Amino acid sequence: MTFDQRLVTLMNLFKISSSELAHGINVDASLISRWKTGERRISANSPHIYNIVIYFQSLKAHDYQKNYLERIISTYLSSDDRSDGAKRTYALIKWLVSECPEERNTIDDNPIFENSPIGIAINRNGKILYANQVYVDIFGYSSVKELQGKNIIDQVAPDCREDIVHRIQQREQNRFMPLTTYEIDGFRKDGTIFPILVEVKNVNLQDGPAFASFVSDITDQKYLEEKLSRQVKLQELILDISKSFTRAAIDDLESLIDDALMRIGSFDNDDRSFIYIYSDSNGSITNVYEWCAEGISYERSSLQEINVSALPWSQKNILQQECICIPQVSDLPENAASEKDFIAARGVQSLIAVPMICDSKLIGYLGFDSIKRTKIWPEEAIMMLESVAQIITNGLIQKKYALSLCESENYYRTISNLTEINQINQPN
Repeated sequence: MTFDQRLVTLMNLFKISSSELAHGINVDASLISRWKTGERRISANSPHIYNIVIYFQSLKAHDYQKNYLERIISTYLSSDDRSDGAKRTYALIKWLVSECPEERNTIDDNPIFENSPIGIAINRNGKILYANQVYVDIFGYSSVKELQGKNIIDQVAPDCREDIVHRIQQREQNRFMPLTTYEIDGFRKDGTIFPILVEVKNVNLQDGPAFASFVSDITDQKYLEEKLSRQVKLQELILDISKSFTRAAIDDLESLIDDALMRIGSFDNDDRSFIYIYSDSNGSITNVYEWCAEGISYERSSLQEINVSALPWSQKNILQQECICIPQVSDLPENAASEKDFIAARGVQSLIAVPMICDSKLIGYLGFDSIKRTKIWPEEAIMMLESVAQIITNGLIQKKYALSLCESENYYRTISNLTEINQINQPN
């Protein structure tokens, strides 16, 4: 590989654009473009080489990116030297500027394979010749021998195999293709599908050309990316619901509450979302608002004025204004037999509800039912319920004040009208 190929490899690995790298090392973006295409050569002694390496070392890296850099460093440094920051930088510089057309080597005499922190497989004509232990572990096999002779695409999810076959054909037709990097779904021996990062390069072994595949399990990275994306979407949802309540007229409140229940229930993939209003005067709760997913029956009409004293286990939570969380209804304790019968009668397997509070007074409960399966709600779902509960509580209180004000105005208007009529009817 040449400098331009290795530079492109690093930029693709870290998903860095030419303009970002140019800004990072303080050069014009057009220079980066010329380096990438090989149009502009660079001296091994150029200060830009040092700046490029320092830039990539300073980036916040995921595990698979760190592993790639470690694989490079391990080819130049002993295990004792790898903790030396200056030597690590030197190793990356040496790799970046080394002109390496396809070196001829054997598998056994190259320590990179067994010492590599990522999976490596060597294949020819689609058949695996060799795999290191990390590769074996990633795909759930028991030994290297079990993999030898197997088709490399067996480790790729069925839906992705056509793409891989095409990539293999392209590489077989062009033995001088640079290292390519892409994400795809892997396929373990037990049938598990999981995300992997694959890097492939052509290599020349003593017995002929072959392909080297470098594989990293990026399940944790994808999980974090999806979690972050979900958190962003959740914040946007809560903000949008809050804005809709802030701008709404009192007459629109009912439809806004129904819409909010639908949106949070759909976002969290729940079967039912609901609001129970608590009556302090008679100690009862009433299901006033309800949304159900497709195929789930509505229960609101049968859940009116339920005396909480008939549900002693829940009554304690209600009176103390605490969250009610039941991951599995069938696991409720003996002293919650009433709740167990009451909830199970509606086909509910799991339930969670958070209190709606205003001025330290319980207004009601907002919650989710899971009917098709048992469910443990994560912290983000509880946070969503608490945030939306507060938004809806504020809306209900505003409506109550508005109606009270309207009633007061009507009362005084009526008194005023009666007074005027009385004055008119008084004899002069």
